[in-house]
Amino acid sequence: MTQIVMYDERITALAQEVSAHPELLDRIKQAQAEGEKAHSTIFTGKAGDADIPIIQGFEQAIGFLAAEVGILLDGLYTYESICNLCNEIRLKLEAKRVVYINSTDSESPHTPSIIIPPYMH
Repeated sequence: MTQIVMYDERITALAQEVSAHPELLDRIKQAQAEGEKAHSTIFTGKAGDADIPIIQGFEQAIGFLAAEVGILLDGLYTYESICNLCNEIRLKLEAKRVVYINSTDSESPHTPSIIIPPYMH
């Protein structure tokens, strides 16, 4: 029998908010790539860049995002508490959101010409 699993809207809202932060997405992708190489890193002892956290699953991604917004995690979490945590992370990310308007001569897609703070949206 097929079982349909519905994700809580707080998890979905966090995923949507993360997509509005291109620099954070770049760091997540880099951490995920490091996670794919983690097994060989552990056994070879070659650590690469020690400042890059390793993301291998949902829980580690939530931990990474919590650290990005200054939330300290400790303990065991139920599904409901994880959903509440996702909402808290989303609210903090919303407060940090910045709209970038790039000039045409920009070298990096993340180099802003104009920065509009979140309270002006």
